[in-house]
Amino acid sequence: MYNRPRMWDGQRILTSSKKPSITKKSYTLFLKPDKKVSPAKVSQVLSSHFTGTKYSSYGKWKGGYRPINVPTDVESHILHVPKEYAAIQWLAMASSANSVYLPFYTNISDTPSQYKVDVTATTRTRLIPSPPTGLTKPRPW
Repeated sequence: MYNRPRMWDGQRILTSSKKPSITKKSYTLFLKPDKKVSPAKVSQVLSSHFTGTKYSSYGKWKGGYRPINVPTDVESHILHVPKEYAAIQWLAMASSANSVYLPFYTNISDTPSQYKVDVTATTRTRLIPSPPTGLTKPRPW
């Protein structure tokens, strides 16, 4: 029961012409999508929480169905391998429903400067809180 509604939601988005039912006991594992699947369509699947259905559950489990996207998702990746050029890894560094996917070519040897953050000792002390006082053992941060 845990993953079947999630399979239904993905199939609903990618193969809506099949009119799948959320209460089915089993689903066909491999289906041809109705249209060519783009990274944007994969993003839609990965960020779905039964969006646009009576089970829409943004942040809640309605009907006992666990959505594909949940608030505890930490990050998301989409691997895109077009014929014309090197593969692209699309990275969302938070829950895909609340983040954007940034493109990275998989054959790069350095991160583009636009995505880099210069973290110096000064900024590090601002990012990491001071340890609480009164501890008997030092914390590993």
